[in-house]
Amino acid sequence: MNEHIIIDNDIVSQLISKIDKLLLINNKPKKEDLMRIDEVCEMLNINERTVHNLKKSRILGYTTLGKSVYIKRSEIMKVLEKNYIPPLKSLIQ
Repeated sequence: MNEHIIIDNDIVSQLISKIDKLLLINNKPKKEDLMRIDEVCEMLNINERTVHNLKKSRILGYTTLGKSVYIKRSEIMKVLEKNYIPPLKSLIQ
């Protein structure tokens, strides 16, 4: 017993459109993941020239969209962790 469901093409198109929008929303980087230069400066308490030097020397990765430059928060955390110098044991005790 084969049963067929008939769906209007407009309804299918609307469903596909809604699914596409949901996929785009879920795949967009979260606002907190991408930081502008001024946000990086504020977070690290450094000036813009220092951030640009870190970019230029490829210590910090970045992306550009138009004239705007963005740096991933996770990228900043990786650099901080990589350059972390632990305290001496004698000072902790």
